[in-house]
Amino acid sequence: MGDIAFHLDDLALAAQHYERSLEIYLPLNRLGNLAYLQEALAAVAFARGDIPNALKWVEESLASYNSYGGHSTFSRSYRAAIAQAQGDLETARFWLQRAIEKKADLEQEYRAMYLVRLADYAAAQTLTASSVTLYAFALRLAPHPGMILFPPEIAAAQAGLDTACASLPPAEVQAAVDRAGSITFDEAIRLIFPS
Repeated sequence: MGDIAFHLDDLALAAQHYERSLEIYLPLNRLGNLAYLQEALAAVAFARGDIPNALKWVEESLASYNSYGGHSTFSRSYRAAIAQAQGDLETARFWLQRAIEKKADLEQEYRAMYLVRLADYAAAQTLTASSVTLYAFALRLAPHPGMILFPPEIAAAQAGLDTACASLPPAEVQAAVDRAGSITFDEAIRLIFPS
């Protein structure tokens, strides 16, 4: 229910369902479920602009995943987004790289969301053409079945794309958008992390 509310862009209802679910799972000590709910609450808090609570929930999520050897592209990507929102690009870079360190563990459904966070990082580094490609690629992936991109993430990608496009000549924008139409996920990552 929380995910459905999040997909409907009802952040208050999503938080309500996630918090209620967390109350149910806490006494059961089901770490995978706890980690997922904590990262979902981090995403909701981030979408609301509540960075302190987003940080609290994502740290709890990462600790829950670590306690049983789990991995989460979602939590690591949001940890990067939170660091960037706090002006800490070095920590953002660290978590973006941690999210993809084990390609075999990278959840396919979170690729578009990861690309949005990578595009945000590229924009902050003034890699404007690369950010256009990454935002456009994320938005191209968004409607694919099995791909998870919540409305706040779609809005952030579109806003980032619009801002980046406004600062480039039209020919560069077109080249960057064209590139997004044919690039692979690995090639997209190499735009920012070449090795």
